[in-house]
Amino acid sequence: DPFNEFASYEVFSSTALSGPYANIGSISSYTATSFTCSSCNANASPYYFFVQVKNMSTALSPAIDTVKTMYLVFSSANSGVANLLWNDFHFPLPAGESSFYKIWREFPTSIWTQIATKPVQTTSSAYYYYSDTIAICSDSINYRVELYDPILLCTSVSNVRGGNFVDATSPFAPSLDSVSVNSSGQVVIGIHPSYSQDVKCFVIYNYQSG
Repeated sequence: DPFNEFASYEVFSSTALSGPYANIGSISSYTATSFTCSSCNANASPYYFFVQVKNMSTALSPAIDTVKTMYLVFSSANSGVANLLWNDFHFPLPAGESSFYKIWREFPTSIWTQIATKPVQTTSSAYYYYSDTIAICSDSINYRVELYDPILLCTSVSNVRGGNFVDATSPFAPSLDSVSVNSSGQVVIGIHPSYSQDVKCFVIYNYQSG
């Protein structure tokens, strides 16, 4: 601001790309690099933003661009698969963004674990899909998506979405690899175990006289 013309950054937002846009904040510091929208409920809907610069004559410069919050939605609560859907915050993404999204799952409560990545689309604006097959008996699970910028050292984070899920997928059955009778007349069964992560026990059945 060599000629001391700067008055403020004016921040505008809307829940629809076409608007209408409301002025949600004025930042008087020229060196400011961030703004928090305290009136936004970005868990309920996506938000669109642009910023204009106001000079000392109260004239506003044209906005350079509009960005959108990464809005994560999911389906299939109370089922065995969590189907996730989210969007780019802008297309094309700014130079320097990572080439993949990170998908995080919260389980148990307050413990977040990265479970997958998804490559960024570079040819067209896109929605992204990911399905997480549940291997937890029945519990509340949350998800979020992140995109890291290694040049600016900042991370774009989606809203959090979740619900109660149940494991609807049967574990892989064990197989019997041998059956022998020992010297005491006892039957010894060799079991090749199931490697499903949610197996609790093996149940052995004896068929005798119907």
